Amino acid sequence: MDKSLLYEKKYLASVINKIDNMELLFEGTSENIREQITEMRRRIWDDQKHGEFNAHDLFELTQITMTENAEVNRYYDFRKRLQLLEKMRFSPYFARLDFKEDGSEEESIYIGYLSLIDGAEVLVCDWRADISSMYYDSPLGKTFYRTQYGDINVDLTLRRQFKIRNSELEFMFDSDIVINDSVLQEELGKTADLKLKTIITTIQKEQNAIIRDLSGDLLLVQGVAGSGKTSIALHRLAYLLYKHRNSLTSDNIVIFSPNGVFSSYIADVLPELGEDKVLQTDFYDFFDRLLFPETEEDRLKDKLEQEDDEEDDLTGASEKYMVNRIPTADDLFFRNLTEQNEAISRSQERFDSVKLKGSDDFSAFIEKYLDERIAETAFGDIVFLGDTIMTKAELRNAFFEDFKGYSSEVRKNKILGRLLDRLENEGGYKAKKLAEFTSKFKIQAAEAAQQFTEDEINDEKQRFWNTNITRVTDEINTMFAVDATEIYFDALREYAPDEYEKTLKTMKTGHLNFEDMLCLIYINLLSGKISQQYKISQVVVDEAQDYPPIIYKILAKLCRGAKFTVLGDINQALTQHISSVAEVAKYIPSKNTRSFELKKSYRSTVEINNFINRFKDDAIDAEYLDRHGEEPETIKTKDAISAIADKIKALNDAGYKSNAVICANSERAKMIHGKLKEIGVETKYIKSDSVITPGKTHILPVYLAKGLEFDGVIIPDEKEFANSPKEKQLLYVACSRALHRLTIIKKE
Repeated sequence: MDKSLLYEKKYLASVINKIDNMELLFEGTSENIREQITEMRRRIWDDQKHGEFNAHDLFELTQITMTENAEVNRYYDFRKRLQLLEKMRFSPYFARLDFKEDGSEEESIYIGYLSLIDGAEVLVCDWRADISSMYYDSPLGKTFYRTQYGDINVDLTLRRQFKIRNSELEFMFDSDIVINDSVLQEELGKTADLKLKTIITTIQKEQNAIIRDLSGDLLLVQGVAGSGKTSIALHRLAYLLYKHRNSLTSDNIVIFSPNGVFSSYIADVLPELGEDKVLQTDFYDFFDRLLFPETEEDRLKDKLEQEDDEEDDLTGASEKYMVNRIPTADDLFFRNLTEQNEAISRSQERFDSVKLKGSDDFSAFIEKYLDERIAETAFGDIVFLGDTIMTKAELRNAFFEDFKGYSSEVRKNKILGRLLDRLENEGGYKAKKLAEFTSKFKIQAAEAAQQFTEDEINDEKQRFWNTNITRVTDEINTMFAVDATEIYFDALREYAPDEYEKTLKTMKTGHLNFEDMLCLIYINLLSGKISQQYKISQVVVDEAQDYPPIIYKILAKLCRGAKFTVLGDINQALTQHISSVAEVAKYIPSKNTRSFELKKSYRSTVEINNFINRFKDDAIDAEYLDRHGEEPETIKTKDAISAIADKIKALNDAGYKSNAVICANSERAKMIHGKLKEIGVETKYIKSDSVITPGKTHILPVYLAKGLEFDGVIIPDEKEFANSPKEKQLLYVACSRALHRLTIIKKE
């Protein structure tokens, strides 16, 4: 046996042995902790059975409870470590680097998903460590790796790549290039499992630069279809969580995805990389919670609705906001992004409405209009129990001078705070007024031959004071009220009268649309009724090309101080609101904007890429991995359903199990799903909240296919996409989901 191979097998065996020993240790420790928790809970239960507690008992009970909580956290921490060790045991590492720093002896490091340390010896180095970057970036020879303390110069003498499966070394090879093409070809040639996978063994140099960038407050990534944008974003988050372990947690991160299907598709990547899941949401759900904060009753109702939610909701609306009358500002419900995508696929008028309401020009007009309305605030003297507490001149000065740097809501609250402080604390005013009330109350009681205890009199005094405080608080709230719905409609009427009439007509049916929700969110944010989300420090926006400027302006104000990673492809825009991903920098202020462009696609075969580029009027500046397969197939037929059924069977017979029939809209997708079911062909119809299932053929509209990839893609009728340049764009998006096979059905 080759000496190198023998050495590597021995090293792998030693690493597996170390993992086994650590698992035994952690298993024993976690079991001991579990027993301690059980004993503490038994003591708490025994103490509670005795009923009464003295101060010492209560103190001891509190200490036990606090200790129990800490031990529960320790227990779950050890269980998580055990899960990671089990994953690591399957394939502990994937690469080895030998290098020599200036003036030092040659060293070796093994690179894997996570670090494995035995005392002072690093058996496996985390792929996110500074030194591991050489695996992705550096050829053999003189090079360096970057640290927070400066660049470290080294001579890289060996790059060895491994394939380890089930704790066994299947093969290894040495390579001078960064990632050997054979490894990349093998990974990309696999069939789809319909869950986004980690790519740490095949991260390319240009991808690694984005993942490890720490200098940018705003990272903008334009990447062609299949360039790995979403994978890069998720691996970047894992890297940031590793680098900023003491200041960044999963609770500080939000990922905005285009829909629930996509969210489920990417959900497992961070846990696979050893990190906790982060908030993954779409803009509708996120903004919905800001406008309508969820109550416990809402959560219970949502749970019941989820248990009885088999039928598709074509309105795209949440049941809890449905009304059977003309809504007020407080009870509007909003159609969601799914409804918007459906509508713009059918209606140019709705398409134009969406673009207008989301535009930079209209959001700027809203800002100006709101400022003008606030400037027209009608001030009046504030009178409390017959005394003028604040004059209108004093109120005006406080609003426009003392607190001018704040939103109108904050200014109002500061004025109210000043007023209440004056009533409660200045010059014995409260004591004087309560004494006057008490005197009158006792006189009236005596005249009515009534007697009250001191406690009852004190209760009346408190009720009297609270009633008047409530009245003056309501007066202040009314004086400075900003009705977002009223502001929005008034601004829209002035900016676009025809659009105002259409929107008013829609509102009278009991709902507004997602594009209207964005405007109301923006007004509430500008006025201060929606608070900034200071907890969020990292924001990821995927499929950025499909979002209007107003969304980015909302995010800039809502998540002020956060860092942004924004990724998209202007060639895949469903609704083109921006001319390029770089345009986002106009709407999110940043001290340091970093822009990246990914031109290489790794998803489809050369044959598929060459075929789908004919759907673009302008040539796409892209290069493709040299992976070949069958030419895309065009089938002309009078019976499209039978042709689709035959193709699904052919794909399954060829070993391609995760496939998709991608349609122009959900109505068409639902119809094809039903027709196939009638002839005994099993498929899964995908809605916006569905979970895609490995090994199945899915039928879905193109807007839900964005970001996904399938072994085989079937386009059921090319004519659905051939009526306009916008529809040809959708056809490009649909076809670019195919990894290995692409079939176009043409009805005769």
